[in-house]
Amino acid sequence: TMNLAKYLFWRGRNADPDEARDLSEPEDQDSDGMGSRMAKVAIHLVVCTVFASCCPVILLVAWLYFALGRYTYGFLVIFAETKKPDMGGAFWVKSLRHLFLGVLIYILLMVGLLSRTSPDREPMLCAFASILALGFGYLRFSSLSWEALPFEAVAEVDLQHREVSGEYRQPECGRPREGRRESVGKKSDGTH
Repeated sequence: TMNLAKYLFWRGRNADPDEARDLSEPEDQDSDGMGSRMAKVAIHLVVCTVFASCCPVILLVAWLYFALGRYTYGFLVIFAETKKPDMGGAFWVKSLRHLFLGVLIYILLMVGLLSRTSPDREPMLCAFASILALGFGYLRFSSLSWEALPFEAVAEVDLQHREVSGEYRQPECGRPREGRRESVGKKSDGTH
């Protein structure tokens, strides 16, 4: 968000958009890079998720934060920052792993709350058993091949696409026209 402040400052001083972008770059990769942004968003989502049961008002604050962040980061990526190579997949998967850890923390918090407030042990044990479902979900998530699609899957998608849409042949790439064969052998001045 510091880049947005710098960008708006330079735009307020009558700099054109390209000049304001150049003056506000480069961002500090330790605090404003794509990876750190994803980590911040993941930790804020985890904190809001974990404490929403204890204090539901936090959901309003979280909604405001994420709504403001959507427009702020959307503006930054499109207008204020230089284009960067797409590493969104790696950051996205890491953020989802952080969310799994956040759900584990949430389960443990609920187990603790239920053990303190409930006179029986059954609610606490039921909440604790949900760790099994989380573990199976995490194993399933970890087994996904997200970096590269297996060849079999590519071939299957290709076959399905051909069955659905038929085979397409661009007319210009078909048999060469008679006039074209003659023009290939000639130079522009008419000589061979």
